[in-house]
Amino acid sequence: MENMENGFIELMDLQNTTELSSMCGMLGVRIDRKTKNNEKKTLIINHVRQQIKEVGSPDKVYVGILKHMWEGTLFEYLRAKGQPLHR
Repeated sequence: MENMENGFIELMDLQNTTELSSMCGMLGVRIDRKTKNNEKKTLIINHVRQQIKEVGSPDKVYVGILKHMWEGTLFEYLRAKGQPLHR
């Protein structure tokens, strides 16, 4: 589970301000225009941890979130981890 969270944090580091704000909205995490990116990330991580406690399955929680994440970010993450896209 720790590896999943670390990977998710790395994915969030690749997100820009708009993408993080969108993710907050999708998750129902309340922010305002003054909320900085680091604060957004912390709020998202805390929300995800709470969801995992409630659902009991980190896989389901992360899969649900990744379905809504921009694909370009996922591809960037995989490339950074040495898994380039092959056609």
